[in-house]
Amino acid sequence: MKIEKDTLDRIKKSFSVAPIESGGMIGSRAADSSCVAISSSAAVGSHDEVISAFCFDHGGDPEEYVPNVEMLNEKIGEWAKNGISFAGIVHSHHNNCRFLSDADIDYARAILKDTKLSSVCFPIVTYLNDEIIVTPYRIDREKLEKGSFLIIDD
Repeated sequence: MKIEKDTLDRIKKSFSVAPIESGGMIGSRAADSSCVAISSSAAVGSHDEVISAFCFDHGGDPEEYVPNVEMLNEKIGEWAKNGISFAGIVHSHHNNCRFLSDADIDYARAILKDTKLSSVCFPIVTYLNDEIIVTPYRIDREKLEKGSFLIIDD
């Protein structure tokens, strides 16, 4: 998975001061910026492979990240005007768990079920000493892949 260096830096900076179980939305520049809305179970849109946008979202539940759908939908509208499409959700976990939970996977698959997206990126943020680690996952309709980021200088 490819990500612009500035976007990865913004993700790390945001999570450096955020409580556990915070999150946000990631986007990518795409020729087809058709993502118009997300709901508590799905998003609509298309994406390519270079993550180039991030919108932080505190969520509001200290026990699990629950996206602020209204705020994120507004951001999706702004992004669309600038050629950016929804690409996935990033969030942190308790106890430095670097793996997606069953609920994370179910949410990603709900997005895929209700959209034309072929896959979504669901990075997990964890903390090791003073380092913030962002572990990317790509989920498609049939499989889940843990990956790594190829950082692109912007």
